Amino acid sequence: MPNVGIEGSLAELRRTKQMGMKGCTIMAWPSGAMNLSRDDDPFWAEAERLGMPVSIHVRLSGKEGLKGAAAVGALAGKGAAPQNPLIGMSTGAVADAPKLLAEMVYSGMFDRFPRLQIVFGEVNVGWVPLVLESMDDHYNRDRIWTRTELARMPSTYWRTNFAATFIIDRFGIRNRDLIGPETILWSTDYPHHRCDWLESQRIIAEHMQGVPADEAAAMCAGNAARIYGLAGR
Repeated sequence: MPNVGIEGSLAELRRTKQMGMKGCTIMAWPSGAMNLSRDDDPFWAEAERLGMPVSIHVRLSGKEGLKGAAAVGALAGKGAAPQNPLIGMSTGAVADAPKLLAEMVYSGMFDRFPRLQIVFGEVNVGWVPLVLESMDDHYNRDRIWTRTELARMPSTYWRTNFAATFIIDRFGIRNRDLIGPETILWSTDYPHHRCDWLESQRIIAEHMQGVPADEAAAMCAGNAARIYGLAGR
């Protein structure tokens, strides 16, 4: 979706739905603002109405990327040494996805749009139980002074409104019962360097060793078919 404001986002969402697209990806909040707000609600409402799952690939680069680039530029001007790319590649998903999850859940948007589906791309899933537990704990302790009121506990929104894809995450698969197998999707990154092709079948088999066949089938294909309306294809 273009980062040009809410009207542009809505127009592109409707245009791509008419083209036959099964979902969309956002690179920034639909309104174009730095933080999530009620200004984004028209987009969520339309995505829900159209049955279009909304994906976020690792992070909202339209927000975090520009902010990070500005910081890097400022440091470079002061002669700072460049950072090893492995740092961001190894930790970026775990650092950014939980913040986005919390921002969306605490905003109450899923109480307003209960059928809206969010899919995190390439973020793995092993972090999910820890973050959900922390969100519930802080909600219980801090919801009054932060003026945060939800219809139910924060952790419950994961299984009703979220899913996430993994590439290498054996820990997440071992703990799938705490995450919800129905929210986990295997993914490749073809043709990027994180893609395991030609070894994809071996990697999948290693992850799914000991996993019941129905759960493995759901995580490898069935969940994606259900979320994106591809059943029977």
